[in-house]
Amino acid sequence: GSYNEMKGVLILLNALKNVSGEYRCDFYGSGPLREEMDAFVRNNTMERRITINGHVSHDRMLALINQHDIVVHPSVVAEAIPRMALEALAAEKIVIASNVGGAKGAITDGVSGVLFDPFSVQTLTDAIERVLADKNLREGIKQHARDGIIPHLQQNVIAQVKKVYAKLLQ
Repeated sequence: GSYNEMKGVLILLNALKNVSGEYRCDFYGSGPLREEMDAFVRNNTMERRITINGHVSHDRMLALINQHDIVVHPSVVAEAIPRMALEALAAEKIVIASNVGGAKGAITDGVSGVLFDPFSVQTLTDAIERVLADKNLREGIKQHARDGIIPHLQQNVIAQVKKVYAKLLQ
């Protein structure tokens, strides 16, 4: 991923600072906010909970998704196809995602994942704590994680095909 403001990494770090209970969070990526993220973790003594890693290949990221229980997609911009979130859903992982763009279309809140307001640290904190505290919610989400992927991808493919035809017909 990209360590930039559009990806919501600082919102996620601020939310994690407020999360009670035990967790580990690993970030993977590169970008202009890397030093600020490292400093945030140090300044808030979160080194035992959070690791900021460098960029990894797509294949390595898929393997890492499979090693984690929860994937957070905190993007503040509407991504038509939020690839990481969709790949995590396909792997039947619990996805906590901002309620914008493609993630909103692919996830039914509380059923196939958990959605939050991308501009609210508190709603992300609440979403993370809700998932961590509720085993039944986690199990239910794992069972339904793939439900929204196929319809979502079909809609996007159809939209892309329509755009191509519209250009060809001009």
